[in-house]
Amino acid sequence: MRGEEQVPMLPWWRGFKGEIKKVGDNKFEITGIIRKINDTTVEVTELPIHKWTQTYKAELEAMVGEKSDGVIKVFVFL
Repeated sequence: MRGEEQVPMLPWWRGFKGEIKKVGDNKFEITGIIRKINDTTVEVTELPIHKWTQTYKAELEAMVGEKSDGVIKVFVFL
């Protein structure tokens, strides 16, 4: 505004603890939080912004495959 250099800013959401990275002009990569429990189990504690639970669940179901032959064998929502 007063001829000063603009300060770059990132999007922000109250309470969001995931990661926001700038990947291009006006483009950002937003990731949630996943914790590895052991070699076969991960815990998703926060979804990315604008990723709804039902959509995420459908994506996981697609990864399981019709006969549990996919990348993911089993998932449970708590």
